Amino acid sequence: QLTLALEQAGWKVLPPSGGLFLTASPTHNKGDDTLAIAVREKTGVVINSPTWTGIPNTFRFVLSVSKADFQKALK
Repeated sequence: QLTLALEQAGWKVLPPSGGLFLTASPTHNKGDDTLAIAVREKTGVVINSPTWTGIPNTFRFVLSVSKADFQKALK
């Protein structure tokens, strides 16, 4: 579900192979630590910034929220 939501919003998602993480890059603009903070504050989903991943413009979403919180964040 997160892959679909991100792709519809213009992100390039690396295919996951299971686990609690999803790695993606915004294609419309550059992403930085500010974007990670904004996503975390707005949705409650933990997102690691490019500074954390060490890969320019690449974020890591941590899927460790409850199902209800995840569904709310997708909206």
